[in-house]
Amino acid sequence: MSKGCDRALELLAALEATLRDERTAVEQLDRGALTEATERKRGLLADLQGLVPLVPDGAPPALRARIKEGAARIRAQAAANAALLTDAVAIVNETLGIRSDLGLYDRHARRVDEVRALAGSQA
Repeated sequence: MSKGCDRALELLAALEATLRDERTAVEQLDRGALTEATERKRGLLADLQGLVPLVPDGAPPALRARIKEGAARIRAQAAANAALLTDAVAIVNETLGIRSDLGLYDRHARRVDEVRALAGSQA
């Protein structure tokens, strides 16, 4: 296995762990832990971006598949965390009576002022 592939797999594993920490921080509304996870994520993503040229095109197909699968898991986990964070913000806003004025208009040019719908809820 090449050094680039080994490092890519290490970084993907670290990013998955960081996303799990981020999810826990959002669930607990822990601002400090969320900030820390965000900073770790940024560093890991920068490292991964710098590593892309080091993963050779001629790497074994099984190894390239593992890297692609890891990246797909991270995309799914990041999307789930983003939805959870959006829901948490909406719930806090609703609880505090803060409207999310989106400055939108309906098809009859009437202003629409409402708290954003929660992800996963039916409109």
